[in-house]
Amino acid sequence: MKILSFLVPSNLLMFVLSRTFAGKTTSSEYYYGTEYNCSEFPDFDSIDVNSIIDGRLKFPEQNDMIATDFSLRVLEDMPKDEPKLLIDNNICRLWYVS
Repeated sequence: MKILSFLVPSNLLMFVLSRTFAGKTTSSEYYYGTEYNCSEFPDFDSIDVNSIIDGRLKFPEQNDMIATDFSLRVLEDMPKDEPKLLIDNNICRLWYVS
C-alpha cells in the first residue's frame, strides 16, 4: 500500500475536537466566533506513526456495487418505445421508457 508511505509526521494536519476544551482556547474565528488553538506537536519527529496506527487504519473492503462496465449500449439493445416526458420543470427533466 504505497499511499500509507505518505502518512508521515512532516505532512500531518491533526484536528482534535472536544467540548472539554471549552474555556481553554486562545483564538477565535473572525466570522462565527468559533474558539480554537493552533500549536505544534513537541518533538513530533520522534513519534513512530506506525506504532500509533497499530493496525487500526485500514482501507475498506471493495464495494461490489460500484459499476465497472462503462461500455455504451448499441442502438439495437435500446427499447423501441418512444420516451415519455414525465416531469419538465426548472429543477429536473424526467423521461420514462417502458
